[in-house]
Formats: sequence, C-alpha cells, structure tokens
Amino acid sequence: MSGGHHAYGENGLEITVSIQANWPKITHHQNKEIVCLVSDMLTMPPKDRPEFPAILKHPYFWADEKKLRFVLIAGSDVLRDMKHGVPTSGAVSGRVTMIDILNTAEHDNILSDWTSHVEHAIMKEMRSFRQYKNQLVELVLFVYNCCLHFDKLPAIAREIMEEPTKYFLSKFPTLFMSVYKAIKASERREKVCYKPFF
Repeated sequence: MSGGHHAYGENGLEITVSIQANWPKITHHQNKEIVCLVSDMLTMPPKDRPEFPAILKHPYFWADEKKLRFVLIAGSDVLRDMKHGVPTSGAVSGRVTMIDILNTAEHDNILSDWTSHVEHAIMKEMRSFRQYKNQLVELVLFVYNCCLHFDKLPAIAREIMEEPTKYFLSKFPTLFMSVYKAIKASERREKVCYKPFF
C-alpha cells in the first residue's frame, strides 16, 4: 500500500519531527483512495480516527464495479436535477442539489479538461445528444449517459470503450474519489441510495 514509504517521511529525523508535528507526507501516492484512507487513519487526535468497520467500508477496498455504480447514481441525480430546471452551473433553488455538490468538489487538471481525454469517435457520438462542457458535473453526466446508452453506441465507440468500468476508471483515475468525497461531505450521504456506501 505504501510502496515502502513511511507515512511521515524518508529518514529518521524527518519522521520524528513529522510525527511530533502531525505532518504526514503521503502525497507521493498516485492513488487518491490510498491517500484518503491513510489520512483518515492518521487523523489527530486518535479518537477521531475511523473505527475498524468504517475502515473496511473505505473505497480503497471497493471493486471497480461498485465505484462506477456510485458515480452512476450521482449521474442519475444530476439528470434528475436538470429535469427540474437546475442548470449545470447550479445554484438556482434554495436547496443544495447534486449539481451544486459536484460543482464544489475538488478535482485535478484532467477532470477540468476531460473532453480532450475522450476519443473523438465517442465524443462525436455523445455530442449528438448534448454539448458537454469541461466541468466535473458534465463528466459525471457523460459517464452516466455512456453507460446508459452503451448498447446503442456505434461499434467503433463500443470497441474503444470495450468495458465501461475499466475505461472510465482508467481514463479518469481521480473521478471516483472526487465524487465520493464531495458526497461524503454533504448531507446527500444520508439519502437511501448513498447510505449503504458509507
């Protein structure tokens, strides 16, 4: 999990100082799920750390299909919000929508420019239904629509994607954790469809 790296540094002095100051140095990990899990387990004070059952429910231990299912549920909520007149820029009504939640989520440069990372054949087909913008909420909607209409896509698009779960999670490795952390930090996590994930 750690790749042989200590969570508080590389040498004895650095580790000692970092432990005393509670400055974990786990940012060298590429896997955001590991960073999230280890950060939770090193939270100070120790009483605020997750208990063992909560650790076992952490997304690091989820199958890829479960991760994509979580993103698809969020996509379904985005679509429902849009049907109720909420634009993907959000902030229309007095209530917090899934669009609002995703618009405040942390995300990296790949997610900010996601349309340039999708093959032309797939983008061309999906843009015949909607002009997608470079926003996280639009990517979640794109993933939802691609999976929902996968069987209707042209053969070339299906061949490129082959397996949507692997395609989207490898193409956008930080997508799932961006969505997960945003929902976890919101009241939406108490909704029936999200509660089993937490």
